[in-house]
Amino acid sequence: MGIFAPVAAPIEEKRDWLTDDDWMWEGPRTASGVRVTRESAMRLSTVWGCVRLLSNTIATAPTDVIVRIGPARFPEFEKPSWLSNPYPADPSMTWTEHIAQVATSLLLDGNFFTFVPNSVFDPSVLMVLDPRKVEIKRHSSMVPYYVIRNDQGQVIAEVDVMHMLHGTWLRMPGSMRGISPIDAARQGIGAGLATEDFAARFFGQGTALSFGVEVPGHLDEEQKDKLRESMKKNYASSKNSHSVGVLTDGAKFVTGLGITNEQAQFLEARRFTVEDIAGRIFGIPPHKMGSQEPGASSYNSVEIRNLDYRQDAVLPLSRRIEDPYNRLVEVPSGVNAPGASAQFMFNLDGIARADLKTRYEAYGIGIEKGFLKPRDAREKEDLPPADGDDKLYMQAQMGPLGERAVVVTRPVRPALPAGGA
Repeated sequence: MGIFAPVAAPIEEKRDWLTDDDWMWEGPRTASGVRVTRESAMRLSTVWGCVRLLSNTIATAPTDVIVRIGPARFPEFEKPSWLSNPYPADPSMTWTEHIAQVATSLLLDGNFFTFVPNSVFDPSVLMVLDPRKVEIKRHSSMVPYYVIRNDQGQVIAEVDVMHMLHGTWLRMPGSMRGISPIDAARQGIGAGLATEDFAARFFGQGTALSFGVEVPGHLDEEQKDKLRESMKKNYASSKNSHSVGVLTDGAKFVTGLGITNEQAQFLEARRFTVEDIAGRIFGIPPHKMGSQEPGASSYNSVEIRNLDYRQDAVLPLSRRIEDPYNRLVEVPSGVNAPGASAQFMFNLDGIARADLKTRYEAYGIGIEKGFLKPRDAREKEDLPPADGDDKLYMQAQMGPLGERAVVVTRPVRPALPAGGA
């Protein structure tokens, strides 16, 4: 099937928010009264922070194509061109930007779609598509294909699996499309947006308590409006905070009409939003999002905390990207070993990088035990090779089991003759 070839007898996966008449999803209103979309969710500082942190972590991680021959692993020295220039027509679309868009698409929509115009066997051009503009369908043989739309919702292309890389964050059994984290957590995100909106309005009005003005006698609607506008002009907004009120003709302030922040559990709600979104949705330890709650940041070392972040948040995301992109790599033509394979990988060692003293101690143990070369340690520290650093060393006092080991003993001082000094 060609790139623009039609596909007969389509079987479409139904989605309640994606139809021919309304393909641009706007999202239903949540219980908090806020509509949650991909764009509005990013206005919540916690969602923005989580997406920024994870996408930057993945985008800045070193990438390699590893060739495996049995248990041995060798990095491919001639990296494919798309690892440095995925979209030659746009010089600003670097590999870092490309992967950042892939990760952002996964984190917000639960899917990413990378269009390969030539084919996966000739990946000279890679284009990250807006996931909201891609539909997944199946033809009669149950093989999926992808319908791409433009900004007006018109179909501009139908492509098969040989021209598309599709990755998902979490997919229900039998489903063709991944679940959007924003969709799954809409109510919690909506509550967070409502809380931030309340905070902005609260401080914008510049008063700690809602109040009214009690006036003796009767006021018509025009008089009420004039009094209300006068009170807003003199006492509303942050610039008029703590100003002195002056009332005449028997008028007096009536306070206590509203609720305090503590009564509304305002601060607790904002803290819960950080823990709920960062930890439960994106798997990020709350301390990474600046949470100061007790227990959010333990006394563990930086390395241990980074290991938690790597294991729970970064590693699952990187694997969801690696698997589809493995379709683009192949064993170099010069490798003829049977069973050889190639794999696209992110190098996540830097995330769990320990402090300098701990790293050097670990390198020393590996070199003393004979399973790490000095050159391996130098490469991990981005140092150039040195003479004699490509050998394995072992302490002389050690020997393999079952063989006689050389034992070095201290010389014994000979006995002195009787009567000697």
